[in-house]
Order: sequence, then structure tokens, then C-alpha cells
Amino acid sequence: MSSPNFKLNSSARRNRKPLIALVALVILIALGLVLFMYINNRNLEEARIEQKARDEAQTSSAKKDAGNAQSKNLPDNSTSITSDEVPVSEDIRTTITSTGQNEGAVYAEATITGTIAEGICVFTYTTPQDRPVVQQVSSMAGFCKSSIPEVQFSKLGAWNLQVIFYLSNMKSEANKNVSID
Repeated sequence: MSSPNFKLNSSARRNRKPLIALVALVILIALGLVLFMYINNRNLEEARIEQKARDEAQTSSAKKDAGNAQSKNLPDNSTSITSDEVPVSEDIRTTITSTGQNEGAVYAEATITGTIAEGICVFTYTTPQDRPVVQQVSSMAGFCKSSIPEVQFSKLGAWNLQVIFYLSNMKSEANKNVSID
């Protein structure tokens, strides 16, 4: 009777070796996946930190540029005068000469007549019940050019484009209905 038990135990031992090898293989694969996920997560975190640093540098640079432009030709900062109250110039004319879309950007150009001085143009796209899209640029040789990424527009369709040219404490403006496709 002892010999049938012995044969049963030895075959059970033989069947355990592949099972142990399979469990060890599964554990190694699981450890490899955990290591891969850890390294990948660490790389993603480093990329996020680098992107945040680039964004902060870009934002501070834009604020610095906007601060320099504001002091140049925009109306004086005042607690009692808003941009709506800046007087309209009788001599300066602003005309929107072209608008369109190209390579993922919405562009517009305006011509300024009646002055050769450089000023500031503010391009404002508005549509009911959506946030406006605004870009401020400096004029050069009587022209203002704006190029805004399409992704800044919350929806497709009809928008009103207003271009306001500021020079010292005077302004000139033009409006045009445009379509964002």
C-alpha cells in the first residue's frame, strides 16, 4: 500500500514544477509592468513640469510685452475714463481690408489712414452668449495684422469683428461681420 501513495505523491510533485514556473513567470511580468508604469508616469510628470515652466515663461513674457505696448499708445490709465469714453478721432480712419482663415488660424487686416504714427490695434471677435476673442497688435506703416488660432473660437458661425486703433488719447474703429468655418 505504500507504493501507490508514493507514485501519487511523485506525480503531484512533477505537476507542481510547471505550476510554480508559471506563477513565477506571472509575477515577473507583473513586476515588469509595474516598473514600466512607474517610469512612464515619472516621464509624464517631468514633461508636465517642463510644460508648466514654458507656459509661465510665455505668460510673463506676454504680460511684459502687453505692459510695454500699453504705455506706448493706448489711452492713459484712469479710474474715470474707460475705453468706450476715449474720443473718436475725426482725422484717423480704420478700414478692415481682409479677413479669412488659413492653416488653422483666423486672420484679419486693417488699414489706418490719416496718420503715419504707429499705434495699437485691438481686434475683438464677438458673438452672442460666448466669450470674446481679443488680440492686441502694434500697427506698422498704416497696417494692422491679426492671426488667432481657430481653437480660441468657442463655436463656428457668424462673429462680429471690431478693430479699434488707438493713438495717444484718440481712437478710430471699424466693424465687420465675419464667418468662422
